[in-house]
Amino acid sequence: MCGPVITIRTQRSLVVIYLIINRSNFDLTTNMAAPTREGTANDVLDVRQFLEGWAGLVGNSQLQKHEDDDQEAKIANDMSISREMVEELASVCSTDTLLCGSEPEEGNLTAFPEVNLLTVRCQEESVQKRENDNIFRTKVSRKMRYKYVQTLAPPCQSEGSIECPIKIPEVLLNVKIFRPLYSKKKQTFLDQEFQVIGSNTLTDLRDKYSCVADFSVPGEFSEDPDMPQDNRAKDLFKSGFFFIEGTFYNDMRYDDCRDYSKVIIDWAKEKERGLGPYTSAKMETTRFVDLKLRLGQPYVYLHQGECEHLVVFSDLRLHGADDPQDAKAYPLLVHKSKPRRQLCIACQTMTARWIVHGSPLAPEDPSHFCDVCFKMLHYDKNKKKLVEFKAFPFLDKTAVF
Repeated sequence: MCGPVITIRTQRSLVVIYLIINRSNFDLTTNMAAPTREGTANDVLDVRQFLEGWAGLVGNSQLQKHEDDDQEAKIANDMSISREMVEELASVCSTDTLLCGSEPEEGNLTAFPEVNLLTVRCQEESVQKRENDNIFRTKVSRKMRYKYVQTLAPPCQSEGSIECPIKIPEVLLNVKIFRPLYSKKKQTFLDQEFQVIGSNTLTDLRDKYSCVADFSVPGEFSEDPDMPQDNRAKDLFKSGFFFIEGTFYNDMRYDDCRDYSKVIIDWAKEKERGLGPYTSAKMETTRFVDLKLRLGQPYVYLHQGECEHLVVFSDLRLHGADDPQDAKAYPLLVHKSKPRRQLCIACQTMTARWIVHGSPLAPEDPSHFCDVCFKMLHYDKNKKKLVEFKAFPFLDKTAVF
């Protein structure tokens, strides 16, 4: 089943890769794709050379966390002033001095002060209008820049809770994975962002990243919608690859994994294509410190035969004392999108469980239905189909993540 899929989808994969090779007009260092000028991505960086070069300049002592350090004494020594002066500066520059005594109590920020300021009056009117007008509240919500992205706090780790301390020096990369890119739209959105260390393998990132396509149930269930849905796509189709700087990194950990890149490499070898040469390597044996990459350059992650994600390395730096010190915490999820719930097209209340194709009873083709509406509309009391159609299980992202 997986072989024909990858053969059919090869042309679209190559279109994406061809765009990447020609540095298409994507700016994926932000949450949304947008036109940008030539040369957005950096030059190729060797991660290992970056680590060795900067670690030698900085020194391990500055990268490690010392709990017993006297910070005030360090500041006094660096600034060539007395400790008393440092304490006085800390008191004068404290955030407590920013308070005026009339701030609203915590948790009651909508209690506006009784002052005759135009800005306060406008904000108060806006809050009241949002409470009374659902349409206006929706319009305001759509204009919020980061409403679809959730920032996650790093894990709190005490010295005794660290199971596998990171070996200093270490490198830290920020990796952004975007939602699947469709050929009809030149716009894609950030799905999840991770921090990885140089000792992580590419399979560590793949296993940490959650895509709804991996949890979907393959198969057509219109004849018996009550059939058990035990087989997940990630358990059946385990193949996948990262395409980074001309190399396909294939996941070959299991016996039934297939080399997705072979058909693409063979296709690119044809002289009229003018592409390549490309190479392949194993994802499970490749660490991030072994990569050569460009910051800001979109790469490709492909899995499930046709699910394509753009991948962008947005930052590269040394792992510092303020970063989580446990190696098992990485890859660390730092941002994730806030998915919208797919409602049933009939009741507009329940989350969709089925996607129906070719049904004359549905208002659209395809249509999403919840379990109750799907069965009431398409089956009689004996659970027999009323019309011909095809039904596939639909897994809403909000129900998984």
